[in-house]
Amino acid sequence: IEAVHEKYEWSPSLMCGEKEFGYQICDAWLAEFDYDIVKAEKSVGSSNSRSRGMSSFFAKLYGGGPAAITTVLRITLREAEALMRDLDRAMPEIKSYMTTMIQVSRQQGFIVNPYGRKVRVDPELAYKATNWMIQGTAASMAKEAIVECDRYFHEAGLDAMVLLPIHDELIFEIRRGQESKEVADNLCRIMGNHKGRLTVPMP
Repeated sequence: IEAVHEKYEWSPSLMCGEKEFGYQICDAWLAEFDYDIVKAEKSVGSSNSRSRGMSSFFAKLYGGGPAAITTVLRITLREAEALMRDLDRAMPEIKSYMTTMIQVSRQQGFIVNPYGRKVRVDPELAYKATNWMIQGTAASMAKEAIVECDRYFHEAGLDAMVLLPIHDELIFEIRRGQESKEVADNLCRIMGNHKGRLTVPMP
């Protein structure tokens, strides 16, 4: 890590006040590895940095405060509070969205995900609304994919079935000789098709 700091004259504080410059430094570093984050992490002996970053980010989305990430990141409460403030500064849209979700759930007593599913929210647990929106939307997308993939198998006349879901993946059984790249491509297309409900692609 020190090598990266020295080579690019980078320090964690740059990401606080000089966001664009920080992005340029990160871009230069990742470009050396063709944007393969795994290779980049290995180059600095920090293979777990992404998982630690994800843990702290998810803790925020799930409604956890600074105390929730002190153990995960092995940092002090003061450092965790500073990290949360940095996240809010770097991505103000997320903080705004979370605030809106909390307000809506308190006013209505429920939220409605992009698939039209209503999720009741206890006013005392309104801080969990963003997490429930994310998880609920992912669940609805996976369930629709199961139905649509099964329909595809029937319409295509394939001797195949959805065996089971595992998190955000589906496992299929297809009779030997009927599997093909075309079938795989069609399944990927069906699973990633949110029918315009979201504003980003979900391959």
